[in-house]
Amino acid sequence: MAAIAWTNPTGYTQSATATCGTSDTFNSGASDGALLTGAASVTVNMEADNAQTITTAGKLLAYLKDPITSRWARCPELDLTGTATGARGHAWPGFVIAAAQGVRLGYAPSGVAVSSGSITINIIVTDPMLRNV
Repeated sequence: MAAIAWTNPTGYTQSATATCGTSDTFNSGASDGALLTGAASVTVNMEADNAQTITTAGKLLAYLKDPITSRWARCPELDLTGTATGARGHAWPGFVIAAAQGVRLGYAPSGVAVSSGSITINIIVTDPMLRNV
């Protein structure tokens, strides 16, 4: 079991992606997850490695970073439950979000299983002009 490592996809400053094992734990680093400053909405998806499938959908457990204390905390209200099995990926409908400047959002898998390999979690942040950022 390792800590999940987040990065910004090329060309994006707020959206985030992480490739992790299905039992990896959430890392509470300063720049982990997606930055929600100025966000209008968020879309999340997860996918198995190429040519692999999700065998048990499980959940993505949500974490929020408080910009004042710089601490991460569980946020069960934003947990996402998967239903896709036998497919490579699962996407959730986007949701509108209002967050204070500096708030970050991250996820960790719970009860997710894949046929082999790892999963990738993508958090796509959209600004009020409907641009992915």
